[in-house]
Amino acid sequence: MSRRSSLALLLALLLFVPIIGSGCESGIDRPTEAPPETRAATALLPADARMMTMVDVQHLQKHGPERARRMLDVPFSNGASAETARLQDFLEASGLNPDRDVERIYMAVSTTDRAPRSVAYGSFDRTRIEDALRSTFGDDLEPSTYREVTLFVASKAAGDQRFALAVPNADMMLAAGTPDALRAMIDRLRDGGDATAPTDLVRKASQGQSFWFVTTDMGRFDEDPGARQDEGDVPGDMRRLGRALKDVAGHFSFTEDGSLDGQFILVPRSSAQAADVADVARGAIAALKQHSEAPDAFREAAQQADVQTVDDEVRVTVTLPAALVDSMAAK
Repeated sequence: MSRRSSLALLLALLLFVPIIGSGCESGIDRPTEAPPETRAATALLPADARMMTMVDVQHLQKHGPERARRMLDVPFSNGASAETARLQDFLEASGLNPDRDVERIYMAVSTTDRAPRSVAYGSFDRTRIEDALRSTFGDDLEPSTYREVTLFVASKAAGDQRFALAVPNADMMLAAGTPDALRAMIDRLRDGGDATAPTDLVRKASQGQSFWFVTTDMGRFDEDPGARQDEGDVPGDMRRLGRALKDVAGHFSFTEDGSLDGQFILVPRSSAQAADVADVARGAIAALKQHSEAPDAFREAAQQADVQTVDDEVRVTVTLPAALVDSMAAK
């Protein structure tokens, strides 16, 4: 593997690996205000985010199923590959232990440029990490200074992305898919954040602090011919449900037996009524119950699903059995 692959693996770890889920606690029905850390993190992320999520990494380490916890260790478990060895060298030089030092990660993808951004909270030795980035990745990273923060930018692009990383203080690590996206995050950090964040849907989803997500503007898929062609064998009720939705949010938590409890919040388009969307959702769940090729664990989850309307939204409460969670982690 190339040195660029090794660097990409590190950045992928910081940006994406933690999104394998832990959970969020109840309290979603009467949100008053988002928790302070959520407000601080979302203020650094783009206001036009098409997707936003938060994962409590420490909760996953303590309460997630063993297979899911092992997924976090995959990049470090195979020392035979060159990029894994370099990543291990970096971790040793920096003293960074993601399992121990990373507490929570917030990530968003902008509607405008589709570049991912992440804010990781934890305990970071800024100087040691920056020195290790220089010594381990060398010419693969181009360091520069922006508003008294050292930026490390990949010297080569990966498609339309050129990943960038910064450790602005001992409690925070920032990463983004482009240098401009990272600089915008630093601007918000230095200037006190974005006063418009978080949105009402983020406030509803983020009342717990384990795992939540918000996806907006679902209608864009209808405008993409490629997305329609990719529908393939998706059941008709599921297609109708997707086309009736404007936004989707959700929150989840692990239980003692390893199952995953959660709730989806479905926000209909302006042309759809919540009651009609709820009926379509019930139809989709009923079809899954009868689907002969669906795994037993999926049918069990469908059997336990509950659909209710709350004001102008639809809430789908689900429990994913431990066997299903385990099979998802295996993939």
